Amino acid sequence: ICCSEQPSICLWQSSRRTNFNSMKYRAFYKISILLLILLWVYASASKLLEYETSKAQMLSQIFPVWISRMLVWAVPVSELVTAGLLLISQTQRAGLYVSLYLLSAFTCYIALILTGLFGHIPCSCGGILEQMTWIQHLFFNLFFWALTLVAIIYLPTNQNGYPIQSKKGGVMRKVE
Repeated sequence: ICCSEQPSICLWQSSRRTNFNSMKYRAFYKISILLLILLWVYASASKLLEYETSKAQMLSQIFPVWISRMLVWAVPVSELVTAGLLLISQTQRAGLYVSLYLLSAFTCYIALILTGLFGHIPCSCGGILEQMTWIQHLFFNLFFWALTLVAIIYLPTNQNGYPIQSKKGGVMRKVE
């Protein structure tokens, strides 16, 4: 749609660029990335450091044994890969989308558990997350899901809507 046909859209897009690239949104974005990195590294490390416990809990899930055996490694590896994507400025957008996907899957699984559909299911999250009730875990995941969604919305972009990347690889370059 051309600006002459819909000037209100152009004003919104203009203010969106200005506001979303301001210092407070950049700070929010950086903090979101940091929190997600900490979440994924902690979650994967707790599973890998307590491998036998994590494996036993995963094998107690509702999945067929062959899927559970695959998930014992696939979940912590995908969490570490996601943290790695978030660490590198050129892949942060992908890391945010993978985070949103993983958090959506984990949150839906928890919601299904809360319906009582599966009976008693042990948490295979590891570490302090394992000590949470299913309700606490649901809200914890929803918080990080919302944080990820807002970070995707506030992803710094240029005037054409593409992610900002400097020649040095930084995502936070000032928009001219």
